[in-house]
Amino acid sequence: MLVELKEVVAYYRTPGRIPTKALDGAELTLSEGEVVGLLGPNGAGKTTLMRVMLGLMHADSGRVSVLGLDPAKHRHSVVRKCGALLDGQRELPPRWTPLDLLRFVGASYGLSELMIRHRAAVLLERFGLAEHKNAVINSFSRGMKQKLSLILALLHEPQLLILDEPTLGLDVEATREMLDLISSFASSGCAVLISSHQLSVIEQIAHKIAVIHRGKTIFQGEPEALIRRVGRGRVELEFDSFTTQFAGALPDTVSVTGHRVTVPLDRDSLALVLALARRFGARLIDVSRSLDFENAYLALLEERTDPHVNLP
Repeated sequence: MLVELKEVVAYYRTPGRIPTKALDGAELTLSEGEVVGLLGPNGAGKTTLMRVMLGLMHADSGRVSVLGLDPAKHRHSVVRKCGALLDGQRELPPRWTPLDLLRFVGASYGLSELMIRHRAAVLLERFGLAEHKNAVINSFSRGMKQKLSLILALLHEPQLLILDEPTLGLDVEATREMLDLISSFASSGCAVLISSHQLSVIEQIAHKIAVIHRGKTIFQGEPEALIRRVGRGRVELEFDSFTTQFAGALPDTVSVTGHRVTVPLDRDSLALVLALARRFGARLIDVSRSLDFENAYLALLEERTDPHVNLP
């Protein structure tokens, strides 16, 4: 196990103010070659957890083991073995070139000039930036800067990648390319922890997910396990005919493809769609149920927010 956090509690302390509990029983495990998606609403504690893993913030209690080390006691060793892209680390020196920056960062990790040149050439080529290695970073697009930030995190061949919103601001094509690159590094044995507010990103890339709410890990496991646990999903209804009047009367919560209507799996939505079908003479000919990761995740958060729900 490369990463193990158990019952971690951590407070933010500001002079003159009462300490704020940022983590309240956070747990996480991460193995070699595994991609774990870290999910949770704003303020849930995701960034704090990442900072604790890197030794940038100390836990007040609980167990924290990263690559067999306690980051609070061995921060320098942990940082040298990890690659990280955190919020606040995205600003790159605008007048430097990628080669200038890679030499500087490589030297800070203690890499030889020969190793820096070799690793830089391989990564710049792999990320499609080789022809821009001597261009000033200020001329780069958002996607190119994101790629360069990831190259910097990978330069010293880390065993663990910690990525906070690595696809932030990227278009669909650039996002897909970035996820492919991250997956390829995981396939080579590098463990990856990735946090994102884009559920589709996590669903595409993660082998497991960890959900944090109010500083506590409320779920950890495969995405399919979350869906099965919560039991939320959608129903696809197929009709023998489909008029424009029927389509126009349907609520915004459903989607239409041909003669098929995809409906959230709740009694009111189903009843409304079936009533409209009868009204406009559309006969139901097929029903198929699909579980939905996004709905399951949102339902899990609703459980933790609603005081009237009996929690497991």
